[in-house]
Amino acid sequence: MRILSLLLAFLITGMPPRFEVPVEDHRVVQLNGNCSGFVAAPGYVFTAAHCIEDASAIQEVRFWDGMYAKFEVADVGTPDHRDWAILRGDTRGIEPPEFYLGYPEDGTKCISIGHGGGQARQAGALCEVRPPLADPEWRRYVAMSASVIGGDSGSLVMDRDGRVFGIVVRSSYPVPVSLAVKISLPLAALAKLQRQKITPRR
Repeated sequence: MRILSLLLAFLITGMPPRFEVPVEDHRVVQLNGNCSGFVAAPGYVFTAAHCIEDASAIQEVRFWDGMYAKFEVADVGTPDHRDWAILRGDTRGIEPPEFYLGYPEDGTKCISIGHGGGQARQAGALCEVRPPLADPEWRRYVAMSASVIGGDSGSLVMDRDGRVFGIVVRSSYPVPVSLAVKISLPLAALAKLQRQKITPRR
């Protein structure tokens, strides 16, 4: 898998953590032309809550091959400390990733993949996990060295084994540390959605 090869190259060559590389991950999508997201389960896409301006509106998702689809908001957290959102729609049979539910060890090599800068192309930002932030209010996030720019919000972040552990939500807290909300939070909400089969929020 090309993504894992890139991570292996990072380990061998010691490329800078913020070195960006072109990638093509079929699970990664572009949301409304200005954010990122990814297929997290059959029929569901994860992204960042602050990417959703109107939870009652239909969201436009662009897939890796340029095809578009309409998704509805199934659940959404709050942009302050629960910055995740779940969209429901046709994910075209794309296989979801594996997940890591804990906080990765300090120094874990990782890569975030999204549509930084609002570009149609995907880009991967190589990164390293940093220690948890001291403030308890921020313990829902994983701190990392990834260079995050506009359009990266909602990107997946995964370790060298290809396991997704977070969703990119913000940067510069403090510079050059970026934050990813722990994947366990939207996964718990998704399990509740699937178990209760509730209707989308309006």
